[in-house]
Amino acid sequence: DITAAEGLEGTVVTVNDGDIYIAASDDGINAAQKSDEYSPLVEINGGNITIDMGAGDTDGIDSNGDITINGGTVSISGMSAVDYDGTAQLNGGTLIVNGEETDTIP
Repeated sequence: DITAAEGLEGTVVTVNDGDIYIAASDDGINAAQKSDEYSPLVEINGGNITIDMGAGDTDGIDSNGDITINGGTVSISGMSAVDYDGTAQLNGGTLIVNGEETDTIP
């Protein structure tokens, strides 16, 4: 369990498996330009991720680049589920936003 302003943060954030619970007051998962060697990317390949966001200008998943979900289950509760500057692909897995399953990344 993670309780923080930013739950998971880095230039590239990859989740391959596991059970992750994030309660965040800013961004649950955040990919920001922290290195000149890599472009910001959130990649989820598996696992069970639950993100509960605080009120205000917050994002469940925020990437200054791309977001790719290939597998796993991602459940986000909050005002803004996803924010990205590049592309977003839902290639597999399950994305649930505020209790509703969706087949695209909003």
